[in-house]
Amino acid sequence: MKKLSIIIPAKNEGKRIARTLSNYGSFFSSQEIIDVEIIVVISNSDDYTARIVDEYSSKFPIIGKVFTSYDLGKGGA
Repeated sequence: MKKLSIIIPAKNEGKRIARTLSNYGSFFSSQEIIDVEIIVVISNSDDYTARIVDEYSSKFPIIGKVFTSYDLGKGGA
């Protein structure tokens, strides 16, 4: 089985991340020929991005998250 890791950098993405995670989660959860993990790297967000990622990771086990304690921005994440 092929493996794929998708990394999504996020900083204050509360208004956009739900749609992205829903689309990726729905599509890749239905794929049986590929082993997928989606990693959301949250870079010091001060909005509700982490809460949304938690919500979607409970719906789609392929979604995980990583926090960075440094303010790297999306590019650094």
